[in-house]
Amino acid sequence: MLWSHRGMTASNGESDESESEVEEDGYDSDVEFECSIDYNLKTYSNPIRVAGNGVRPDLKNSTYTADTKICRQQTSDCNVVRRKSSRDVNSLKLKHVFGYRGYDARHNIHFLEKETEIVYHAAGLGIVVDLETKEQRFYTEHTDDVLCLSVNKHPKYKNIVATGQLGKQAQVLVWNAETLQTVSILQGFHSQGVCTVNFSSSGKLLVSAGLDELHSMAIWYWVDGTRLATVQNTVLRVLHCEFRPDSDSQLVSVGQKHINFWSLAGTDIISRKVKIPESLGVKMQTMLSIAFSTAGITYTGTITGSVFVWLDSTLARVIASCHTGPVFSLFTTIKDGLIVSGGKEKNGKCVVKLWDQSMKRSKTFPIDSAAANGVVKSLSRTRGCIVVGTSKGEILTVNERSGHVGVIVKSHGSTEVWGLAVHPNKQIAATASSDRSVRLWDLATSVMEGSVTIKSAALCADFHPNGSHLTVGCLDGSVLVLSPNLQQVHSMRDNSKQVQVVRFSPDGKVLAVGSDDATVALYSTVSSSYTKINVCKNLSGSVIQMDWSADSQFLVVSLSTYEVVYIKSSEGYKRDSPPPNLLLHSCSSVLGDSLVGIWPRDSSQFDVNSASVATGSNIVATGDDFGTVKLFEYPSRGKYAKHKKYFGHSAHVVGVRFTCDDKYLVSIGGEDSCVFVWETDL
Repeated sequence: MLWSHRGMTASNGESDESESEVEEDGYDSDVEFECSIDYNLKTYSNPIRVAGNGVRPDLKNSTYTADTKICRQQTSDCNVVRRKSSRDVNSLKLKHVFGYRGYDARHNIHFLEKETEIVYHAAGLGIVVDLETKEQRFYTEHTDDVLCLSVNKHPKYKNIVATGQLGKQAQVLVWNAETLQTVSILQGFHSQGVCTVNFSSSGKLLVSAGLDELHSMAIWYWVDGTRLATVQNTVLRVLHCEFRPDSDSQLVSVGQKHINFWSLAGTDIISRKVKIPESLGVKMQTMLSIAFSTAGITYTGTITGSVFVWLDSTLARVIASCHTGPVFSLFTTIKDGLIVSGGKEKNGKCVVKLWDQSMKRSKTFPIDSAAANGVVKSLSRTRGCIVVGTSKGEILTVNERSGHVGVIVKSHGSTEVWGLAVHPNKQIAATASSDRSVRLWDLATSVMEGSVTIKSAALCADFHPNGSHLTVGCLDGSVLVLSPNLQQVHSMRDNSKQVQVVRFSPDGKVLAVGSDDATVALYSTVSSSYTKINVCKNLSGSVIQMDWSADSQFLVVSLSTYEVVYIKSSEGYKRDSPPPNLLLHSCSSVLGDSLVGIWPRDSSQFDVNSASVATGSNIVATGDDFGTVKLFEYPSRGKYAKHKKYFGHSAHVVGVRFTCDDKYLVSIGGEDSCVFVWETDL
């Protein structure tokens, strides 16, 4: 049970070039990354900890011991007041999600009928946000990662959204963005996942393309869930597919070194031959995006920064150097025909361009002041406002008149979020990610307060009891101490193994560092040099959680072998049984007799990864390998205890923490890269 910090780690359409031919200037790291993702690794198939020695708590024959008590009052030399609340936390309501899936998705942000609202997706959620108030609403019926999204533009089907998800038996859910209710379920065809969806001109049809080996496509009558036609596409990765905005029978799909023009004829989907005249002097390239004009004109953005202009299925001209890197996104504005483009620039800049209907003239809007070196992956436009989604998990707005760039969403983007800490006396959370960033989130105002990039992947974090410092543990074994504005004030590296947990003592005088090599190091914080005072080695397993006693004398350490040991900070030795009258300052462990009830019946294959006991009430929240957040009574001694479930994460929930006042619970989803803020009923 060791923590596993994983890294992400034949065509029916004919063309003049063979699929095996090398592309002309055709390599880009972002395109290569997107096309090489193995989605089989991203379904709920394995726990995040590799099975090892030890017996899970619910499978043990334990004898009764007294429940571990948790301090509810102010402790000595600690400024955090822990008062018993007059009532318990009984329920959670999702308030805000810091997240947007842009790294492997495109064309997935759209304006709704109310043009101050947009819809997009993150983790297992469809998210509707009001651009004026920044308030979010959530569609929560998916059971795995949402990979694509489309909005029905026909007036008869206002606010109808389709979202496709990952999974061995993937499905498309059609839902109403106003009521957040499901109106149709399209299933029984796709396997592995659905990578793109799009509504037809009349709004009656929906096309979907899958992540199976042949990237099979289906066209549906979505209202009654019937499948009208299917076709096997290509062994090369399909990246996007769209109906022509004036047609129910003509559609285009693009992807890795191919483009296909399709016609729906009855129950058949027929491809037309793609022609590239030799006189144009270009070869087939990887096509990344689609836009349309009248009279059968189609625009496709290429990996080299050009836009190919097609008349029916014949290449008519090439617009060279629209961008200096891949054109990841094109958007056709239905009302006026103007086209928006965005992508990757070789100079590191990030821009969006607004073009006339023939893509001959453009206006450029720089957005790199707000974009964190990402590339543009999604665009939408209405009434002088352009909404931009980037590969770094950002959503921005651009005012066409003033050029002002606004921020709607900031997030960790595509990387795993492993570390979570909450401020001891403010409604602020800190997260640490494998993208080497540490971020601060204001939970009350739902904004990112700050971010800093460090030298190594960050795996864990903890605030000093008075909030004066934030310590971060890293993959390379280093430990950083940051100021409230995220400036580094100290660093140390006494171990080459990754740091699993960092934890300040309640009096703030000792920092405990738990590592992957079954050791716990204790550092004195009295001086700014952080002097090592004790080391406890040769534990039975890797450290997964640590909690201090209220008097700062003992450290309670949970191990990957499902064992708990107790370390006296002044001596560094371990004991297997708790000291008499142990009173904990906090409880983040998933182990112990008081927490047996949080383990599910099928825990032989799935783990409970994190827990947090509310500061002022007898409630414990957990995060598990099923992607669920749960609430239990504390203590939870009986096996398979009653609980409440909350959904939205699409990956293993690796961290949960109540804020100091229990008003919020924060959860992080590991590979879904999202930070969820849940509002309690206090």
